Amino acid sequence: MIKLHRSILGLLIALGIPVLALAQSTFVNGSRTYVIGTGIRQQVPNDTVTGTTVNLTAKPTSTGFILSGTGDTNIPIFIVANGAGITGNAEIVITGQGSCVMDTTTSNTRGFYVIASTTTAGRCHAQSAQPSGVWIIGFMEDNSTTAAATGIVHVYNAFLAAGGGGSTAWSSLTAPSGGLTLSMAGNASEFDYTSALANAFKWANTAAATSSVSQSSPFMTWCGQGWSGGTPANTQDCASLQFNIPNGANSLEQLAFTMSTTSTSGNVSYSFDKKIYLPSGGSVNLGAQGSRVGVFDQSGVEFGPGGRGLYFGNTGNLDAAGIDTGVTRFAAGVVSASNGSANNRAGLFISGNQVFVTSNFTTAANTSLQTITGLSWTVPATAINYSFSCHLAYSQATANAAVAFGIQAATNAPTNIFARGIEWTSTTAATTGVLATLTTTTATAIVSATPSATATNFVTDLSGTLELGASANTINIMVSTATSGDAVTVLRGSYCTLQ
Repeated sequence: MIKLHRSILGLLIALGIPVLALAQSTFVNGSRTYVIGTGIRQQVPNDTVTGTTVNLTAKPTSTGFILSGTGDTNIPIFIVANGAGITGNAEIVITGQGSCVMDTTTSNTRGFYVIASTTTAGRCHAQSAQPSGVWIIGFMEDNSTTAAATGIVHVYNAFLAAGGGGSTAWSSLTAPSGGLTLSMAGNASEFDYTSALANAFKWANTAAATSSVSQSSPFMTWCGQGWSGGTPANTQDCASLQFNIPNGANSLEQLAFTMSTTSTSGNVSYSFDKKIYLPSGGSVNLGAQGSRVGVFDQSGVEFGPGGRGLYFGNTGNLDAAGIDTGVTRFAAGVVSASNGSANNRAGLFISGNQVFVTSNFTTAANTSLQTITGLSWTVPATAINYSFSCHLAYSQATANAAVAFGIQAATNAPTNIFARGIEWTSTTAATTGVLATLTTTTATAIVSATPSATATNFVTDLSGTLELGASANTINIMVSTATSGDAVTVLRGSYCTLQ
């Protein structure tokens, strides 16, 4: 009896040289090995419960060989050629030719890789793409396969490790039985295409919706590590994107972008480093729980629900039916306030620029310049120049004494304040004053005069320019009397404007 090395015998068989005459059988590690004209077969014990089936694949277990399953792609499996069942020994093909029931109907298969079927237990599957990380049963000798029929396989029986070269067809991947986490470290991933392929990557929820329960898309989540929290420590902060479909018929669907952070003091924001463009005729709607908050389109920007909104854009495009207020372009370099009708300027502005005395103000019993309650502005820490004007009415009690009106930058010294005033002391006489320069925080008079009568209302007008630096400031309009007992009253409705 002759023992031949497996590789030499395989070479002889591949060259078509008959080997049956050389030897009939021998023992290898206690198992009988057959040398036949088509290759080498080995006897193995059948499992006594599940057992094996002829022309299907089997795997070794502690109780004997059993029919392989659809998940047995990366363990040794062998084609059963003879002796299948739940008793005795089966003959498995070690090398050479073997007949295996195929799982699909495919043409032009000669030379295809043969691996375990992932759809039908025990069957073989032929594919053109080189597998990776799986057990290779062999290569197709037949040039076509028919589902549920046998095909001739040149048995190879070897494990092809992942990363061994070549490529893997996406179609050869199987559904996972659990979650997958890949540790990429510093390795980047890139997917290159040769065309603008639709649905190149698609994450879908395929569960069917019902009349009462919708199925939103899976979340796509991006995470980073931050130093945050009440007691700062390394934490994971994430942002998620989801196509949200609320329950019910014809619901308001939305693309929801949310961020989660454990920081108790940090800011969460959205930023775009390029312009966002709309398609021709398109618009972007902003909403909160189904109500419209804003609309961006090619004519302008609207904020607020229909009928109570604010529009920024071209006056001619003002949506009279849906928006009641517009800040619009009336002409080149001209802005108007509209009341809801296109091409008008009937809207009104109300702001902190205009201040007024809400109830009569009377001076305290001293001769210092005193802030007239209501006639003050708090300006931001920005270097801006303002113009102001005041229209006041006043009277004096007890006796006639000089009455002065002044101004103060109370918080920080101004770059300069210029002011002028005219104070009427009778129906025919008035005194004027000019404050040419004020660069300190000292309260300073603009104009001063003695009224011709007590308990009589007279008029004073003030105006000027405020040149303020990049520091927050409070500007006060003030009044004083030369005699503390001769109180001055500034009448309710006296007002000032800043622009």
